Amino acid sequence: MLYKDIMEIIRWSEIAQPGDCLHVANILLGRMRTPALHRHDFFECFFVLEGAGEQGSAAGVQPLSPGDLYFLRPEHAHVVSGDGLSFLNLAFEARLFDSVAALAPWGEGIWEPGAPIAVQSLNSAQGQRLVEAATAVARQPSGINAAWLLLGLARILAESSGRPEARSPLPEWLAEGIAVAKQPEVLREGLPLLVQRMGRSRKHVSRSFQQYLGQTPTAWLAAARIERAQTLLATSGRSVLEVALDCGFASPSHFHKCFREALGVTPLQYRKRLAGVQLPGRADG
Repeated sequence: MLYKDIMEIIRWSEIAQPGDCLHVANILLGRMRTPALHRHDFFECFFVLEGAGEQGSAAGVQPLSPGDLYFLRPEHAHVVSGDGLSFLNLAFEARLFDSVAALAPWGEGIWEPGAPIAVQSLNSAQGQRLVEAATAVARQPSGINAAWLLLGLARILAESSGRPEARSPLPEWLAEGIAVAKQPEVLREGLPLLVQRMGRSRKHVSRSFQQYLGQTPTAWLAAARIERAQTLLATSGRSVLEVALDCGFASPSHFHKCFREALGVTPLQYRKRLAGVQLPGRADG
């Protein structure tokens, strides 16, 4: 599939106030208008939080997956599609980017002149750090904070290049099973469905989780539920009760207890601290 639409150019003055150096938005496709094929006069990256979609560019069409971070220069043209796709969009004013980005090692192909749109996968902890840092800076915008966020992103990328999440390479069946086990229906149903989706006996699944991940399937499932709850609380308008049930918690009180034990705050406190910043009127992805 080739994208040959008339290209739109989104300019910094259209999305930001005079003097702004950074623009942050949580985008949920299907609820917000999405530009057709376009490029920008600023630098941009977007981090996929949830759902599935695709990105069209000069390089063709690539799937968009949760945990992936994409990097665009002003000359890059792209179009993003996907119903229910949720992502965090970060846009940096060109002059600030040019002055700050030169201080950071970005890795091969990332924001590199002449290179195609780059993508980097983040693990759950790194992704959450990015969401928290972006939200904090968006609530107190300034040139210094925008520079801090850009350099902080470089540190996260440096970590992601060499930090394994498991003790040793995962068998193919386990890696595929873990990806499937993160689906909402598995988190809601719990351990029996997780084992079923793994396609192995419960004993074999338990032994493999201990060997390769250093935790039981029950502990992994609990952490995955909290991780999804964090995403929903930060990026959706669902009530705490709806989030609790969607993530597989039996009751709001159980959700409250588990969330507080994991993060040190209640779900409501977490949501207030990380209230998303929405771009009014359009989705600039």
